[in-house]
Amino acid sequence: MHPILGYPRRLGLYLVAWLTLSELLFYLVTYHSDVDKFQSGLFFFPLFVFYAFICLSAWYSCRGIPIEDTSFTGLLVPHLLAAVIVGFFWAMVARALSNALSRLPRMQGFDQRIARDIPIFLAIGVLLYLLAVALFYVLRATLGLGEKALIPLEEELSLIHSFLAVEKIRFGARLQMEEQIDPGILDCMVPPLILQPLVENAVVHGIANLTEGGWIHLRAVHASNDSNVSIEVENSFDPEAPARRKSGVGLANVRQRLDTRYGSSASFSVDKNGERFHVGLTLPAERKAVPA
Repeated sequence: MHPILGYPRRLGLYLVAWLTLSELLFYLVTYHSDVDKFQSGLFFFPLFVFYAFICLSAWYSCRGIPIEDTSFTGLLVPHLLAAVIVGFFWAMVARALSNALSRLPRMQGFDQRIARDIPIFLAIGVLLYLLAVALFYVLRATLGLGEKALIPLEEELSLIHSFLAVEKIRFGARLQMEEQIDPGILDCMVPPLILQPLVENAVVHGIANLTEGGWIHLRAVHASNDSNVSIEVENSFDPEAPARRKSGVGLANVRQRLDTRYGSSASFSVDKNGERFHVGLTLPAERKAVPA
């Protein structure tokens, strides 16, 4: 199953990210040219939504060219070739759309103003397709983590950084992340995807409800004479915001996975204090993977 098409929420976030990109280009064009906002909006937004779905096809090429078994040249050449082909197709669609819109009374002459920017559309199309390729390789790595019993904390943190990089496109400066990580525990083993739901919960149920944005603090240190790892995720939130559907499901899943894996050797706590939401967990500091 496609990792985005098969999941409505992921598809929604994906389209939001693309619409954000289209909005940036929208303002760039309207600011530096004589194309008004009505004309730009009528042209750019449907064009970018169309290309967003075209770039979903990059998943299949990523699946057919595994990054772990392919050389750099073997990765670059086919994806770059595909990017040029798809980007050229998108540029031609942009040309055709501008021609069609120019037939409208208010859009007369629009095709001539866009024609000189077609090479730019080709370049942007290539870059966006390659960005989609990078995104899908991250998704493949995420799905692969689920097959492992334990992974290094450093690998789990890398996944969080990839998730936040996508969310940064959506929230921009509204999302602030601070980390305090003890370098000595980066090689400690943790269950895969044990922290990502906590950070995602902080974004969805915390930052997203704050008009001016907010912050997330992630802290991971040794505890109990280096025999345990203590991890805390704290974020700002609006205590008066209505609870969203499925609120708390991610936290419950993390608690259940810790109980199943470690039993009484691990702990999990959730606390609300004013406009702060705090999640803490403690688990044994294992240095290598053990059989599931």
